[in-house]
Amino acid sequence: MEGSSPQDMQGPASLPELHYQPSTTAGFITGSDEGRGAIIRYFQGASAKSPVYDLESPFRALFTLQPAERISPSPLPLQEALLNATPKAAIDHLFSTIQNNHFSVASTYLHPIAHAIFSLASRAFNHSCLPNAAPSYRYENGCVWQDVRALGDIEADEEITISYIDSASPLSSRQIALRQTYGFECTCSRCQLQASVHDTTAPSPQHDLARSEPTLREWMFSDHPPLLSSITASLLPLTNVTIAGVPPALLPFVYQDDYLPTVSSRFSDIAHSANPKLDPALCTGLTLLAMYFLIYPRHHPLIGLHCLELSKVLWNVGIISPADEARCRPMADKLLDLARSIMAVSLPSSGFEGENGSSPWQDLQSLQGLLGGDIKD
Repeated sequence: MEGSSPQDMQGPASLPELHYQPSTTAGFITGSDEGRGAIIRYFQGASAKSPVYDLESPFRALFTLQPAERISPSPLPLQEALLNATPKAAIDHLFSTIQNNHFSVASTYLHPIAHAIFSLASRAFNHSCLPNAAPSYRYENGCVWQDVRALGDIEADEEITISYIDSASPLSSRQIALRQTYGFECTCSRCQLQASVHDTTAPSPQHDLARSEPTLREWMFSDHPPLLSSITASLLPLTNVTIAGVPPALLPFVYQDDYLPTVSSRFSDIAHSANPKLDPALCTGLTLLAMYFLIYPRHHPLIGLHCLELSKVLWNVGIISPADEARCRPMADKLLDLARSIMAVSLPSSGFEGENGSSPWQDLQSLQGLLGGDIKD
């Protein structure tokens, strides 16, 4: 879908200096250092609000995009008048181009709600499974806007990349999806390291990984003593984690992609339980957080949303079990601080809301108000 708006609509007042290299392998390169949370580029519908060299209109930009590797017929029923006026091959080519370049528009909870074409963004940003930027979406004055935000500090002359797919997907699934949808095989640093680990390390049974979860948590948050006692005193660390630095005993958590859904499902069951228990909630939630740190950049919005959810769960445990409230309240507060610091970088305060009209920022403020009360004796 294409966006449109009045000609006088204005975006942010200033943008970082960027250099666009129009080739099949190079995208936007920063011309100056950019700090995390900076809006690198903003796009409205199919057009950027600042010029990009030879592109004169959204439609011209759209027709310069590459179609899918194999052009397939349009999946949509087409009116006879359109078929009579336009060669079917041209229609199939257009649908293939859209398929190869569309973005999944997500709410602030990262739930997909639509697909859209931002044709200049498709030309500008290459893919990486460990990106240094991420798109977010908002709806203003009848238009869908895409903001591309830095997830960390980006140095001058460093290429800006985003992820076209969910980086938590298994390596083989990512490569198949990228090859079939976008026509290339990813060779980013994460894929290369994950492939090398996969080739040299035998799979571990899930029960072995479950026994290794405490080791993973202690290694990930190694600046502190055992987690259950120390998390009340300090914020969880926000150190960058690289696959190359993972101890050999923990490498299965990196390449054995089928274990993340197991932990995520276990945490979801605890979160939606009518009577959640403190230790399973905290241990499973922190295991999932540790695995997210292995997969995503440290300021990825999904990490912020998980910290917010874990904080909610711990607050709920304290309400249900008054004996645990004195332990739960400080931990929930620390995780809420962590959620806030990550969301401030990567998640817009205004965007597409959830089904009930809420947003993560509203949830955070509500929970902050609940945690601000006195702890019961």
